[in-house]
Amino acid sequence: LCELLRMRNMKLCEEQLHFAVSQIEKRPTALYLRLAVRVVSEWRSFDTDYEKTLPEGVPMLIDAIYQGIEDRYGQGLCRRALSLITFSKGGVSDGEMEDLLSMDDAVLGEVFQYSDPGISRLPSHVWSRIRSSLMDLLVEVDNGCLRWYHRQLKEAAERRYSSEKDICHRLMARYFCGLELEAGQGERLSRRIQEMPLCFSDTPVWFKEARVNRRRCIEGVYHCINANMMEEAAEMICDVDSVCAHLREGEGFNLLNYVIELHEKSLKASLKKETKDRVDHYYRWLLRSMSTLVENPTAQIGITLTSEPTKSIARRDYVCRIALLHNSAFGRDSFNFVHAMGGFKEFGACLMNLEGHSYSVTSVCFNHDGSQLASGSADKTVKVWNAKTGDLVQTLEGHSDCVNSVCFNHDGSQIASGSDDETVKVWNAK
Repeated sequence: LCELLRMRNMKLCEEQLHFAVSQIEKRPTALYLRLAVRVVSEWRSFDTDYEKTLPEGVPMLIDAIYQGIEDRYGQGLCRRALSLITFSKGGVSDGEMEDLLSMDDAVLGEVFQYSDPGISRLPSHVWSRIRSSLMDLLVEVDNGCLRWYHRQLKEAAERRYSSEKDICHRLMARYFCGLELEAGQGERLSRRIQEMPLCFSDTPVWFKEARVNRRRCIEGVYHCINANMMEEAAEMICDVDSVCAHLREGEGFNLLNYVIELHEKSLKASLKKETKDRVDHYYRWLLRSMSTLVENPTAQIGITLTSEPTKSIARRDYVCRIALLHNSAFGRDSFNFVHAMGGFKEFGACLMNLEGHSYSVTSVCFNHDGSQLASGSADKTVKVWNAKTGDLVQTLEGHSDCVNSVCFNHDGSQIASGSDDETVKVWNAK
């Protein structure tokens, strides 16, 4: 503790040091020590109530730190900012945070209670001050996004700001999906809110030169689903351009999870019939074909849609999109398209196609609760699949000849496989 304080050019009086050490000894973990150093470095020699700021246990200490930040910079502003970091999927960048806080009238009302800036926009220095106080609690990840650096920091924030969760999901859904502000708030431009198009270039998403908006793909639909914005989620998901963008950004199976959840909710929600049909048709297509689509999105979208029935809305969307591309400045020869010709009229019984084996499949088996599927093949491997999405969980290699039989044990924790190499192997399925 003394060494860490020395690095900050800090020194405690004997009484404070004794108390700090006694608290750390009760919870001698690296996280508690790190957080304690943050707290005690703000103590002054003449403070008399310092003991209240260093409670016993990590959860209570984190709560005290969050409370201190709220007291210093404003409760409404800080609660919303810390909630946005907590309930985002991949973190929030500085620019995104300023935009999101600028979309919140309650936050702006608190910030500008004694002044009128003439524009509904959070000044950059307001967030910068809060960010500087969070420096040792956050980590910067892809695209400059900020996230809690430790699991317990996130868990404590989830508990503390649970009442903010729905508000944050709705706010981020509107922001990342490029939707207009709430009624009465004006346009995004009036608050200098960044636009969130699917692509940041004029080149359509189907071409490799296109600059896909990765942040929209990661955050947009995720928040629509969690905010129960079903109409908006259907609009964002059930569109061939959007599907292509998500696939290109490696979000294919995440998108499928959103489609599955949206489909389940749409069966109970009071949506328009055309919206329910659109969700159902995209659900059928993506569930059946995702394991193929993730391999080569722009080519496989057309190929897989040709196997969809002629009534499929997704298939019709693709045909219309290709026709528009042919009539655009990109020309007929600049895109490898697939003609959707012929096919069945109605949907068939097949729910999912799982592709990954390089030779014939000889055996398949569900686990006890139907959440996973194991398959054995003449390619000498056993593959384990997520039975809900079709995502490949793991490939088990070790047999030297064709695998003829696979089977889960009673609780799905192990898989037994029999092979022409005259061996039975038992695998850990977890």
